Amino acid sequence: MCSSDLSVSTPGGITDIAYSNGNFIAIRDAIPGQGSFKNILVSANGVTWTAKDIGLAGHRMVSIASNGSVALLSTTNLNTYYSNIFKSNDGGLTWSKFYYINGASSATTTNVIYKDGLWVIDRFASTDLVSWFGLPAAPNAFHV
Repeated sequence: MCSSDLSVSTPGGITDIAYSNGNFIAIRDAIPGQGSFKNILVSANGVTWTAKDIGLAGHRMVSIASNGSVALLSTTNLNTYYSNIFKSNDGGLTWSKFYYINGASSATTTNVIYKDGLWVIDRFASTDLVSWFGLPAAPNAFHV
């Protein structure tokens, strides 16, 4: 049974979910002023959840993606505006820093996406998380 502090309707509600290595991994946004906020939720069955503190106080959870065995989590540091990518190989139980992007403003966010064998982070893509290639910039929709 989920405890009330994991409710989607409370501040810091669930913003994204992925499945990796037998676990559901949900992320929720940090609540300003909460200090060390348990912003990762892990569940083997989707009913009983464990909140984890992975040391990301002051980070906004952006997105999570998985290929079934590896999960990538994107966060934005609310002080430096760096986008950080964290990697887990064990279903969200432990995380290590994988990649970061220097942001220019509080609007900077970086999503992670996995689809049909392709990882996409920012404007880069990879099939193996080792070799990366750049993606073309989106056309300027406002150019006349």
